[in-house]
Amino acid sequence: MKNVFTGVLFSTLSLLLVGAMTAGAAGDLPGDTNQDGAVSCSEAMQRATAHFDRMDADDDSFMTMTEFEAGTTKNFEAMDSDKSGMVDVQEYLVTWCGAPSKDVKPAKKATKGNKHSLHKNMDADKNGKVTPEECVAFWTVRFADIDGNNDGSLSKAEFDTKVVEWYSIIDVNKDGSVTTVEFTDRWVGACQAEKLKKSLSK
Repeated sequence: MKNVFTGVLFSTLSLLLVGAMTAGAAGDLPGDTNQDGAVSCSEAMQRATAHFDRMDADDDSFMTMTEFEAGTTKNFEAMDSDKSGMVDVQEYLVTWCGAPSKDVKPAKKATKGNKHSLHKNMDADKNGKVTPEECVAFWTVRFADIDGNNDGSLSKAEFDTKVVEWYSIIDVNKDGSVTTVEFTDRWVGACQAEKLKKSLSK
């Protein structure tokens, strides 16, 4: 298992969820593989797992801070579609939610310290699927959380400031590397079908 050298700060983004997590065609909800207009837990799990595999550059099933940094730096560059060096809320939402309505406004206050997975937090009506509306509502809050000076745009510095915090949250056992399970637990959690299967096996 790899360890991260102490005293060195690496800038990266989590969540969660980079390069491969950028939106496809306009209007498509990223991760909605069956095109039913919502992302189920199993679809979110497939997306998160594939993303982990892409970020795990040496294919050893552990993601170090260095690998996290490299992947998330690429994500910031991909989000900055107009190459201005800044990411506005629309560019940010396109990454996570496809092409949401331009009428959507960034949330003024972000919720912090929630221990639920991101997919569960997005699923506001708790029906097991995330709709475009739920996606937009959630990621505008996340955008507001990162936008430290509240100017409506994210600089690379603001983006990087959150990276260490995100990596620390994902690295649950604090051993300096992130496993697939740690990564998917943060992004998706356990799907209901998996929970049911476990309960029936007891």
